[in-house]
Amino acid sequence: MQWPSRLVEVEPALRPLLGRRRVVARGATSAGQVLGTKDRLIYAQAEGARSVGWHEIERGEWNAETELLSWVEPDAAAYSLRLTQVGRLPALFSERVAASIALVRSVTPTAGGSASITARRDLGRSDAPLEWRVVPGKGATPAVAADPAVRAELARLRSEYDLG
Repeated sequence: MQWPSRLVEVEPALRPLLGRRRVVARGATSAGQVLGTKDRLIYAQAEGARSVGWHEIERGEWNAETELLSWVEPDAAAYSLRLTQVGRLPALFSERVAASIALVRSVTPTAGGSASITARRDLGRSDAPLEWRVVPGKGATPAVAADPAVRAELARLRSEYDLG
């Protein structure tokens, strides 16, 4: 993806969260601007401004019909933005979340069901260690992270992929 070089007028509430980052895509909601950078999604909301790293988005989607950008974070908190100005945000959202995924492996817990082990990279810090997560799948609860088969596979993957 080519990073645009044009300057964007940024709402005062978003400036501290944006810092020196370059805006790659922008849009708006009824609450204000939505900015996408190479490593973060920054947006205005009724309670102020919020910033989330692409690596902190567990999964998400864009619904063009309803113009709703929605996502879930690792703590299972769900967020959504109804865009009144869309721009290139949906494409950037998809590309950057995918770029943050270093690894996904399915594993079958001892007690049954399923789980995924993911390793995510912080796109804003090249020296950051991978962030490892166990995501419960069908028939599993968050307690699946303590399952012996899951723990063993996580340890194996970390020994193979953690280079620091």
